[in-house]
Amino acid sequence: MIIWGWRVRKKTIGTGVFFCPGEGGDRNYEHRQARRWFTIFFIPLIPLKELGDFIECTSCENTYYPDVLKGKTASEIEDISTIAIRHVAVSMALADGTVDPRERDAAVTVVQRFASHPYDLDDLDSDLSSLQVSALSDNLEELGAVLNEHGKENVLTAA
Repeated sequence: MIIWGWRVRKKTIGTGVFFCPGEGGDRNYEHRQARRWFTIFFIPLIPLKELGDFIECTSCENTYYPDVLKGKTASEIEDISTIAIRHVAVSMALADGTVDPRERDAAVTVVQRFASHPYDLDDLDSDLSSLQVSALSDNLEELGAVLNEHGKENVLTAA
């Protein structure tokens, strides 16, 4: 009969939302820590060595290194792309220095086609007054870091 031994117990040290590589979408996660315990009659009594921490997807229950949290979630990428598309539309409308009604309609159409959020002429007016054309390259650089080739082609098509 075994009366003593070792057991690994895990405790949750944090939670949040991340992009699960196993499922390919935004999922909830638990940041967990593993520790070995000395047991008597399967009852953990003495905490021993800390074995490290990991990220566990609460949906598929796969585990990942904590570095997986450095990546952007799908909703963050969507927000970045929406801002970039809006910025591109404003930059194209302001390219000749004036914005005529045809350019306004074209800009709204482009943003509606490629962005996931509703967009209308009032939003365009707000963007025309607030977005800085000089910041376009920074927005596109941030977007380029998270898009694949197909996504980059979509941004160029929108322009």
